Amino acid sequence: MLRHGAAWLKIQRPRGGVRPGDRDRRRGVRATSSARRGRAFATQSRGLARQALEPAPAFATLKSLAYLEDAFFTFWNESRGPHATVFWQKIAKAGLPFTRKDVVGGILKRGRIRTVIEHEHAVDAIGGAPPPDRERLVIAIAEYELRKKSKRG
Repeated sequence: MLRHGAAWLKIQRPRGGVRPGDRDRRRGVRATSSARRGRAFATQSRGLARQALEPAPAFATLKSLAYLEDAFFTFWNESRGPHATVFWQKIAKAGLPFTRKDVVGGILKRGRIRTVIEHEHAVDAIGGAPPPDRERLVIAIAEYELRKKSKRG
């Protein structure tokens, strides 16, 4: 039974895990939010790999694989700092066919959204975009949605 209010809410600490603000008794240090993000990213990456390697029959398509690829690389495309630079350097050194993309920058440069994935990036970016870019994104989103609506009938 779920009831509202802090008195009824029981939060259990995950086994072996440390939340930000908790003290790790063995080391006497606090968990950082970056450590928490790293664990969450690792968990998400394993899930995406599992979905790519063992997809449900309905999702065994190239389009579904493109969504998984976008979901994985979104983290690295939006990350800033030395860890992201090292990641992209390793990708280039390995000769993999992936490059860092500025999806929202491409939309703003073209003034047009081409795919559903670009549409999702634009919608996500509206809140953090400066006012002139926000207006251009809103216009591009509206035009994309009108094109999709007119194709449906």
